Amino acid sequence: MSGLRAWILLLVGTVFLTGFAAGLLTARRMAPAPERTGAFADYRQLLVDEFALSPDRERGLAGILERYRRELDDLSSRHAENLEPELARLGTKYHGLVRDHVLPESQRPRFDELVAVHWQSSGAPAAPGR
Repeated sequence: MSGLRAWILLLVGTVFLTGFAAGLLTARRMAPAPERTGAFADYRQLLVDEFALSPDRERGLAGILERYRRELDDLSSRHAENLEPELARLGTKYHGLVRDHVLPESQRPRFDELVAVHWQSSGAPAAPGR
């Protein structure tokens, strides 16, 4: 009887481990994609997708956007009475950093085109740096 009992235990163990492995694989496939976090995550993802940025360029973009967020936080913490000129200066500065230091030269005209379309649709008077 102990031989039959061993075979049953082996079968139960095998079925359990197979089910466990299948559950892990299914959970990975059904899990949502990890959320991008950090400063300007949507903008970052848009540029990464639009310009097929390499991992090195994506890291550079993330660093630039994080510095931009920090400067904006610092500016807003000072509660300056007229923030608009300073905000415009920061926007122009970081627009130039993204354009000139993240994107390859061949993709800069496309970036300028996207910025122009965005600024026109937002009703703003002119794109940064223009």
